[in-house]
Amino acid sequence: MKGWRASLLEFMHSTMVQDGVVLLFMLDVICVVSEIVIESSKHDGHDLPAHVEEALHQMSFVILCAFMIEIGLYIVAKGLEYFTEPLEVLDLIVVSGSLYQDIYFHEATGRLLILFRLWRLARICHGVWSAQNEFTERKVRHLEKEIAKLKKS
Repeated sequence: MKGWRASLLEFMHSTMVQDGVVLLFMLDVICVVSEIVIESSKHDGHDLPAHVEEALHQMSFVILCAFMIEIGLYIVAKGLEYFTEPLEVLDLIVVSGSLYQDIYFHEATGRLLILFRLWRLARICHGVWSAQNEFTERKVRHLEKEIAKLKKS
């Protein structure tokens, strides 16, 4: 009989959860890119209604919270083993750093704003990498199951 942690990890690796995570990554990339475009357009004299930018920011914040929940569930499922995987730790750093920035420095200006724009670009790169990584891991798990079936035959 499997333990509850193994069951949780299996659930986290399920197609439904992984597809949801990829969808959230894509939505987050759209939100972050849109926010950057809106901020840049302000400097060119184009001003969109403030509620559009705020709605994008709130959506991105909710998505980051969902990612933190996902990370928390992985930590619970994997225990300390989670922290032995560098890419998982990078995920934790990027997501928690983004949340921290969103909570405490949303209205940043000057050099701090440039730093946070670079962080947002890092989030985009991280999102693309994570989506690709999830897809690759899903393929590997599928192939492992197929190999196990063939060995049983």
